[in-house]
Amino acid sequence: MIIPYWADINTLLGGQVLYRESRDPTLLMKATDEVHRAFPNLRTQINWLFIVTWSDCAFYGASTPTATCGGTSLRNTFQLILVTDGRRSFAIFNYNQITWTTGTASSGDCNGLGGTPAKAGFDVGDGQTFFSIDGSCQPEIMGITNTTNVNRPGQWIFRIDHSLEEPEPVPEPQPEPEPVPEPEPEPQPEPETEPQPEPEPERSEERRVGKECRSR
Repeated sequence: MIIPYWADINTLLGGQVLYRESRDPTLLMKATDEVHRAFPNLRTQINWLFIVTWSDCAFYGASTPTATCGGTSLRNTFQLILVTDGRRSFAIFNYNQITWTTGTASSGDCNGLGGTPAKAGFDVGDGQTFFSIDGSCQPEIMGITNTTNVNRPGQWIFRIDHSLEEPEPVPEPQPEPEPVPEPEPEPQPEPETEPQPEPEPERSEERRVGKECRSR
């Protein structure tokens, strides 16, 4: 059993359930990208999908809205997409708007709260293989639009062919560490040098030009 949101829905009080099978190339490519993002180690090409959308659905037992009761004004919108490549199959849950958790058949009040809240997940039916999304059967299921297993709030993706399989947790991107600047070298004092005496100017010998005197 595949359970995107197991709760008491009554479309006679508002909303509709839409479904279709598709091999539209654009949708198949989008589904393939979604699966690759969730399971990056699987090389697959989706070739078939089935879409079910619960659009603006009211809860069972909802009454005419009053000052204290939301009644039929409270609506939920969510979606299930089943996809396959012919060998492997996956389920994609998309949650757009969740404003109530419980119908009156499950002891909910006029605001669709309390009692036994909705459940989301899977159950193979063997009493051993099952999975419940965090918050199932608790008031916290109202926050399912903010939870995810693929780093995209409001979306959950599972492999569902041979066994139920969740994607590996995707690590949050870490900022690259800033490079540590190299310390600037301290200025080195210039070596002291002995003062050198200034060179004396060269002296040229003076010569007198004239007649040589000889004694007789």
